Order: sequence, then structure tokens, then C-alpha cells
Amino acid sequence: MFKFKKAPLLCLVISILLIFPTGCKNLEANKKTLPTNKTNKNTKVMCNSPNSNNKKSSSTSSNLDDNKATKSNVLNSTTKTTSTNIKNSNLNKNNKITAITDKQIIELLYNGYNTMRSLEKFLQLDNPMIEDSSYTYVKLPQKITTNDALVQYLNKELNINKYYTNDYMKRLINYSFNKKFNGEYYMLIGQFGMIENIKNAKVTDKKYENNKLHVTISVYDKYEKKNYNHNASLIYNGKTWLIDTVTFSPW
Repeated sequence: MFKFKKAPLLCLVISILLIFPTGCKNLEANKKTLPTNKTNKNTKVMCNSPNSNNKKSSSTSSNLDDNKATKSNVLNSTTKTTSTNIKNSNLNKNNKITAITDKQIIELLYNGYNTMRSLEKFLQLDNPMIEDSSYTYVKLPQKITTNDALVQYLNKELNINKYYTNDYMKRLINYSFNKKFNGEYYMLIGQFGMIENIKNAKVTDKKYENNKLHVTISVYDKYEKKNYNHNASLIYNGKTWLIDTVTFSPW
């Protein structure tokens, strides 16, 4: 029969000495695996705080606001640009000038020339004449005492405003109707010269300048058997072309 015997003291001490280093090694190994204060601090840094979340939320909201503001600015800019383009488009449309052909230029100058020469009909009437400072004036067929009445009369009788500008009319009145006798307008008598062949003239040069057209025409003189030039300035008044200045007219 097997009997359990107590171990001697020396054997017990030796056993304890052998086991203790092993236990210490295990404890040291376990100690390394446990979280330390440094590890906890690092963990806390990695965690998001409520303030951090608010900052992110605030940043996201700010980005959204910036996006909205950018879209709003782009929209406003587009609207302004479109509005400006529309205004410019309307401006160009309103200021559009209708081009005039060479044929139309000659026709306008020819009609203007005949209108100017129509002043001669006032000389064919047996109306009173007055000498003044070496000049001769003839009384108009109708009693006219005001400038406005004179303008209306000339436009009605000669169609001045159909072919000429208002500035031309002013120069005509200042030159040919610059005297009143007994409160009435008289016309200065002068020589219009030989009739010119404006109808068969040719346009030799033209240059547009805003709403004005500078023109040079060549006219053939059958008596002298050579060509000579006339210069004219035409103005577009928004509806039609009119003569402003022309060298076959003294005004």
C-alpha cells in the first residue's frame, strides 16, 4: 500500500525558489498587456468630444452656407449679366441705322436739289421788292410775321423737311429770310446758277460716322465736258436719311 510522505523542508524551499521566477515572468507579461495611464491618455485624445462634433457640425453648416452664397452670387451675377445684355440688345436695336444705297443717295440729293431750286418760284410772282444795303428782297406771297409760321410755310410749299434736316432749315432762314420789312418776312434774291445734272451723278466715296454719312458724288458738266464733285453730309434721324449739308447749296 502506497503511503503519502511529507517532503523534507529542504525540498520545499527548493521548489519555491524554482516556481517564484516563473510566476514573476508571468506577472510581468500580464502587466505589459494591461492598459496604462499613457494608453488611456492616448485613447482620450483619439475620442471625439462634444465640442469637436459641434465644430464639425458648424463647419458643415458653414460650408453649406458658403455654397448657398456662392450659388446666390452666381445667380445674381447671371441675372445682372442677362439684364445688361438685354439692355445693350435693346440699345443696339433702337440705334440701328438703315444703310442707304448709292441709288437712294442720288435720288435724295436730286430731290433735295430740286427743292432748293423751288425757291425761285417766289421770284416769278409780281410781289413788291425792296432794296436794302445793295441787296434786293422780295415779299412772300403770304403775309408771314413769325419764325414758326415761316417754317410751316416753307415745309408746306417746298417740302423742305422731307429732304433736309432742321439745322439746314435754320441756316436757310438765317441766310435767305434774314430781313423783315413792316413786320413781314422777305426773301433775299440771288442767282442759283445753271441747272446741274444731279440725277445722273455717281457716288464716288462714302463714309459712315455714327448716324451720319459723308458722301462725294461726281457730276458731269455737258457744257464744260468734264466731271466735278459735290460733297454732302446725310443724317439718319431714326426713320429716314436727310440732307444736312451739301455743296450745291449755299446754306
